[in-house]
Amino acid sequence: MSYVKPTFLRYIRLFLLVVFLVPTFLSGQQAIWMEAIESWEKDVLLTPDDKIARLDSIREVAQREAPQPGFFLRLHQFLARQYYVTQRYDSAAHHFEQNRQWAARQSDQAEWMRASWNAAHMFLLQGKLAEAQTRYLEIHHHYSLQQDTLGLAEVSGAIGNVYFQNQAYGQALDRYQAAMRWWSHIEEVRDRFFTLHQMAKTYQRLDSLPQAEYWYRHLLAQYTSLLPFDEKFLVERNLSAVMRQQGKYRQALSLQLAAYHRNKASLDEELSMMIHHSLGLSYRDLGRYDSALCYLDLALEYVAQKKQLTSISLIEESRYSCLSELGRFREALQALERHIAIEDSLFTLERSKLIQELEDKYQHEKHQKALQVQQAQLEKGQLRQKLSTSLALFFAFSCLGLWWGYQQQKKLRLLQTRQHQQTLAEHLQAQESASLSALLEGQELERQRIARELHDRIGSLLATIKLYFSEHATPGRPPHPTFTKASELLSLALQETRQLSHSLSAQVASKFGLIPALQNICGHLRASGHFSAVEFQVVGVNRESFPAGLEIAVFRIAQEGLQNIIRHAQASHISLELQCFPEMISLMIEDNGQGFSPDPSQAGMGITNMRQRARQIKGSLFLDSQPGQGCTLILEAPLPLSPKPASP
Repeated sequence: MSYVKPTFLRYIRLFLLVVFLVPTFLSGQQAIWMEAIESWEKDVLLTPDDKIARLDSIREVAQREAPQPGFFLRLHQFLARQYYVTQRYDSAAHHFEQNRQWAARQSDQAEWMRASWNAAHMFLLQGKLAEAQTRYLEIHHHYSLQQDTLGLAEVSGAIGNVYFQNQAYGQALDRYQAAMRWWSHIEEVRDRFFTLHQMAKTYQRLDSLPQAEYWYRHLLAQYTSLLPFDEKFLVERNLSAVMRQQGKYRQALSLQLAAYHRNKASLDEELSMMIHHSLGLSYRDLGRYDSALCYLDLALEYVAQKKQLTSISLIEESRYSCLSELGRFREALQALERHIAIEDSLFTLERSKLIQELEDKYQHEKHQKALQVQQAQLEKGQLRQKLSTSLALFFAFSCLGLWWGYQQQKKLRLLQTRQHQQTLAEHLQAQESASLSALLEGQELERQRIARELHDRIGSLLATIKLYFSEHATPGRPPHPTFTKASELLSLALQETRQLSHSLSAQVASKFGLIPALQNICGHLRASGHFSAVEFQVVGVNRESFPAGLEIAVFRIAQEGLQNIIRHAQASHISLELQCFPEMISLMIEDNGQGFSPDPSQAGMGITNMRQRARQIKGSLFLDSQPGQGCTLILEAPLPLSPKPASP
C-alpha cells in the first residue's frame, strides 16, 4: 500500500511549512543585522559618518526584506544617536520621529516617551520651537492621563523653556509656576532649583525686577548647600545684574566682589571672564571708569583668545563708553570701530547661517522626494517579485509534493528498521543484564560458602589448636619464647581468619543493614592504626532499610574501593559519605593518597567488578583521580519508591 497522501493535503502541509519557515529565516537575518549594528556602535575606529553609511545600507535592504517592527525601532535609535553625535539635529529629529512611529505600532509606551523627549530636544536645538512645543504638549497629555506628578513637573518646565526661547515670557512664567506646583508634591530638590532659576530669569526679562531679586535671593538662601559652585556663581551673577538694573550699584558691586574673592581660587577662565565683565559694568555704573576699564580689559583678553565674537562686541561697546568718559577719544573710536566691525561680521554670519539652513531644508525636502520616488519604485519591484515568487512557489509545491511522498516512505522504512534494531538491542541488553546478575549472584554464593568454610572449619581448627597450646602452659613458670611466639602467631591467624570470613560474607549488611555494615568497616580501619582519620557521614537517609540486592551491591563496591585504598593509595585520610534522596542513593569515597590516571582500557579486576555491580543495580560509577591528588569514587543508583503506609 502506497504511503503517499492525497495531493491537496500535501499542498496544505507544504504551504504551512513555508509560512513558518520564512518568518524564521527573516528573524535570523534580523538577529545578524542587529549583531552587526551593535558591533559598529562599539567600534571606536569607525567615524560616525562611516556608521551612518553602514546603517543606511542596512536600512535600504531591510525595507525590501520587511523584517519585524522591533528591528526598525532599534535601527532608527542607532541612526538618530549617530546624527546627534555629528550635530546634524535635523536628521536626528527625523529618525527620532520614525522611532516614535514604530514604538506606537508596537504599543511600547516607554520607548514612545523616550523618543518623544529626544525629538523635542532635537527640535529645540534647531530652533524649531513650534515642533518642540507640540511634542512637549503630547508628553504632557500622556503624563496627565497617567497622573504622573514627576513627569508633569518636568514637562511643564520644558514647555516653559520653549516659551522662554520664543520670548513669550508671560506664558513661560505660567508654565514655570505650574511646574513649581507639581514640584511641591515631590521631594526632589535639585530639579526644583532649575525651575526656580528659570522663573527668576523670566521675571528679569519681564522687568519685574523686585520679584526676580526675591527669587534669586531665595535660591541662594535655600539651596546654597545643594548647588554646585558654577551654578551658585551664575545665580549670584544674575542677582547682581538685577540689582544694577534697579540702580543698586554699590550692593551689586559688593555682591560681585564678595563672590569673586570667595571663589577666586576655584574660578575657571570662562567664569573669570564673566565676573570680570560684570565687575567692569558695575564700576562703570558707579563712575569709576579706570577700575571698570581694568576689569573689561581682563575679560577682553580671554574672549579674544577664544574668538567669542558676541562677547568681544559687548565688551568693546562697554570699553568705548568708559574710554569716552575718560577723554581717551582715539582709543574709544578704535573700540567703537571694532564693535561695529564685529556686529557687521555677526550679521553676515547670521545671514549666511540662515541661507545655509534654507539650503539644508531644500536639500532635505529634495532628498525626501527622491526617497519617496525610490520607495514607489521599490514597492513596484516588490509587487513584481511577489508575483514571480508566487509562480515559483506553485511550481516548487508541485515538485516538492512528489518528493515529500518519497521521503515519507523512506522515513517510514528507516523508522521500522530503527525500531527493529532498538528492540533487538533491548533484548540483548536484557540478556546481558540477566547473565551479569546470575554471575554476581553466583559469586556472592561462592563468597558465602568460602566464608562459612573458613569460619566453621579453619576457624574451629585454629581455636582447638590454641586450646591445646593453653593446656600445655606450666603454671608458675615463664613460657619458652618459641612457645610464646607460636601462641601469638596462632592468635593472629585466628583473627585474620575471622576477618577474612567476615569480609567475604555480607552477613552484617544483610542482617543489620547497609549503614551498620559501612560503620563496621570504618571501625576496623580506625582500629588498624594505619590511617590518621577515617570519616563516615550519612546525609538525608530517611529509610529504615534498602532492597537486599541494592545493599549487598553498595556494600561490595564500598568494600572493594576501600581495599584498593589499603593496597595501592598510601593514603592517611579516608572519607565515606552516604547520601539518600527520594529517588536515588549515592556513595562517595575520597582519599588523599598518591592517585592514578584512570584509563578504562587498563582497568583492573577490582574496578571492573565495581562497574559490573553498579550496572547490576542500574547505577553508574565515576572515578576522578590525578597522580598526587588522591582519588574520588562516586556511585549513584536509583531507588524504588518507599511503600506508603496503609491508611486506617
